[in-house]
Amino acid sequence: MTVFLEVGLRKFLPYSFRAILYRRFSGLHLLITVPVLLITVALVVALGYLSVQGSHEIVRQMAPPPAIANDKPIQDRFDQDRKQTWLIWKNDSSLLERKFQALERGVEARYRTRIAHNPSLVSYKEAEIHSLQRKKIDALLEGATRRDQRLGNLEADRKEALAKVAQLNETSLQSANAKTHRFGSGLAWFTLIALGVFVFSIGIEEVHRKGSGMEEVVVPSQYSFRPGLIEEVQWAVENRINYQLRAKIKAFEALTPMLEELEVGSDRTLIQAANLCRKCGKPYQARTTWHIFCSNKCRFAFREQKQSRPFLPNRVNGEKIGTELFE
Repeated sequence: MTVFLEVGLRKFLPYSFRAILYRRFSGLHLLITVPVLLITVALVVALGYLSVQGSHEIVRQMAPPPAIANDKPIQDRFDQDRKQTWLIWKNDSSLLERKFQALERGVEARYRTRIAHNPSLVSYKEAEIHSLQRKKIDALLEGATRRDQRLGNLEADRKEALAKVAQLNETSLQSANAKTHRFGSGLAWFTLIALGVFVFSIGIEEVHRKGSGMEEVVVPSQYSFRPGLIEEVQWAVENRINYQLRAKIKAFEALTPMLEELEVGSDRTLIQAANLCRKCGKPYQARTTWHIFCSNKCRFAFREQKQSRPFLPNRVNGEKIGTELFE
């Protein structure tokens, strides 16, 4: 996108300066000047905006990530302490249960023989057992209270530690963002200054051309009046194909004998035994196995047709001949 805007600005900006320098604000010039100026202003604004945004994005992509503290160890430590607290409470509760059960069994054993002699002591035994049960319940409730207090303290410590970590992370993030914004703003100002230098250089060039009387003149060359490369390649390929096809058609036509030239005699066995000339198609009597033409004229014509150039032999029937005979 930025390349497209830069190329467009490189094309439209010189025309904008020329329109201002040559005061092309009347007649048909105005119809071209207004769109060119509007497009140039839009390209400059869009390129400046994208340069600023791109500078900040580049700095954000290249900047190292901020140092963020991990709160997972705090959470793991809290879970471990919480499990340890529950485990201690369960062990203490089990010990209290076993302790009071032993006390109750001791009371029953102590009153068993006494009740056998005096049954009225049952009420004393039940009162003492009831007192032990109340003490057991009070001990269990006290253990549960200590457990809840311990869990509450752990939760408060966890929240305080997490708050400190979150505050440190927020401070680190804000510091990293401020640093990134500072470097991004510097790079953005640099790109805007470069854009201004680019516009200023084109303006200076156009002012210099106008002041020195320099004009753009089209200088045609030999290739300006020739078809393009694609057209020339297409023309060469078509000619090559036509030449090859027409040469094959001509060779095929040359091998086809004419009916009026066939010497059909009464002796058909002799005609069938004779060979046909590769050039004119007339029957002839072959003297050797490689004899395929009826005469030297047909042989030379066939060679010229195949090689697409005049055939100039050095020997005919084993004798040297001069090339001037074929000129």
